[in-house]
Amino acid sequence: HRHVAASFATRGLVAAVPLGKVVEVSGAALSTTSLVGWDNFTGLSASDNRFFAGQVALELVPAKPGTVRLEGLVTDGTRLPVTSYNAGQVTDAEESRGWGARLGSSLLDGRLRLDAGWARSRFGNPADPLLSQGSDVVPVKEETRGARYAELAGDLLRGLLVGGRTPLGFTVTLKHDRVDPLYRTVVAAPLADLEQNAVVALLTLGGLSLQGAWGEAEDNLASLGSLLKTRTKRSGAVAAFPLAAAFAKADGTPRAALPALS
Repeated sequence: HRHVAASFATRGLVAAVPLGKVVEVSGAALSTTSLVGWDNFTGLSASDNRFFAGQVALELVPAKPGTVRLEGLVTDGTRLPVTSYNAGQVTDAEESRGWGARLGSSLLDGRLRLDAGWARSRFGNPADPLLSQGSDVVPVKEETRGARYAELAGDLLRGLLVGGRTPLGFTVTLKHDRVDPLYRTVVAAPLADLEQNAVVALLTLGGLSLQGAWGEAEDNLASLGSLLKTRTKRSGAVAAFPLAAAFAKADGTPRAALPALS
């Protein structure tokens, strides 16, 4: 789940058990940070630097796996500040507990695809007396915040042949992503306090591809008066034309000496 436990390089144990064609149960016990050397070979030796997760996945259409898949995830972990040599460090352990739900769907023979997720995380960064050094500081509170995302893609044109031999395709993708202010977990750090929306259109004709993208983003979602709110709008287009394939030899072999234009 991109907002709860994104992919990261670490050590530990992961197990997944399918229960028939409908249910899959999986679990993980991992080191929260990347490791080198042999002091913590399994990744599970440091009690303050471990991450646990459990997930249940349901295939709602068992006859066609992937048609509608629902996943539920719960996590609990702590992370120590593992720093490089000769670097200062904060010695307290961050903590987070959370859950996530993810819905994946592929309909109409894969022409319509949906990937959506919701998450809640309770994150705590305990007080560190080595930092305060006896001074009065504002206490850090645990915060519970949410995040969500959705991507809907549809192939409006697929499988068509122009001139009887050149495939034509046209795909439109809608994207939405919102991460609340102060949202964080110990193994995933998406850009918090940000909402983004985008539309991407892709047209392909043989080796030629044309892509247009329009998007907007807004931060300071709580509209705090002491912070600058930034609204950003973007638009762009990319065209790619591989001359080697477009001007291939009579037997279909690309002309290796020709470049690709973009």
